[in-house]
Parts: sequence; C-alpha cells; structure tokens
Amino acid sequence: CASNRDPGANHFADVGIGYTTNSAISLSGGVMMDNNRLYTNASLDIPVNSRFIDRVYADGLLGNDNSAGYQIGASKSYEFLGLNASYRDNRYRGDERDFRQYGIVPAYDFSTLQFSATTFLPWGIGLAVNYGINTLYQHYGRENKNETASWDFTLNRDFALRDNLNLRVDFGYHRGVNKIG
Repeated sequence: CASNRDPGANHFADVGIGYTTNSAISLSGGVMMDNNRLYTNASLDIPVNSRFIDRVYADGLLGNDNSAGYQIGASKSYEFLGLNASYRDNRYRGDERDFRQYGIVPAYDFSTLQFSATTFLPWGIGLAVNYGINTLYQHYGRENKNETASWDFTLNRDFALRDNLNLRVDFGYHRGVNKIG
C-alpha cells in the first residue's frame, strides 16, 4: 500500500541534450535518476504544417527495471484557436513492492487519451477546455482497472508586474466520473 510510504526525501537528477535542425525538427535525449531508479529518455518534435496538423510529437522513457512510458500527439493552431490530441501510456515493470512508490516518474500503470482546445476571450482572458479518458491500474500487473472520463475548464489571465515578471491567475473547474472495472 502506497499510503504507508514516506513521501519526503525524493531525489531527482536529469541531464539531457537537444538539437533542432534548420527545418525545425527537434530531437533530444538524456538520462534521469528518480531516487534509485535510472531512466533514459528521448523526444522528437516534427513540424508538419498541413491543413489539419501543425506538428506531431513523441517522447518516451525506459527504466533500468524495463519500466517504460511514452506519449504521442499532434497539434494545430489557427488564428484564435489551438487544438491538441495526445495519448500517453506508462507501464511499471519493477519490483512489486515498489509499485505506486512516490517519485517524479510514475511507478504505476496508466494510460490517457486527451483532447484540448484553447482560445482567447475579450480582455486578454484565456479559455482552455480539456477532455480526457484515463485508465489507472490499482494493483501491480495491470490489475484492478479504474477508468475515468474527465472534463477541465480553465480561465486564465496574465498580469505584467515588471519586465520579465508576470502573474498568472487561473480559475478552473474539474469534473471526473469514475467507472471501476
């Protein structure tokens, strides 16, 4: 049970390198350590600039215990509207006693399909709407599945305090509906 574990003293380190080509393709990779778990990570961002997609992206990580996670997605920006769709999956394959252990990198199994839209309202107010279909596994080995459909609505406004310093105020609403399977 994760509730009797100490959430404090979490150590994290990361080193990475990235490169962007003349055609704006971005590649990066690195190594990170989360407590005693070691991970390699990589990401790729490719501009598509088509009628329906501006860019596609993918990133992933692989742990020294064969745990792995990845995300793929696509986005499109219009003059006053931004759209994004992504899928994320994480599989923990480490020791069962460490399942759901606290850390920066998730030590549990989950997947998420998410759609989002952003726009601006009058007076410089931003509006974001997100819809997600989430699956979280409560027990090691992808057992005891919990499915959630969630909606998020957020209004935000940035205020310039001085050069290079802004204050963002967010106001949001979250609604999630659980189905246990």
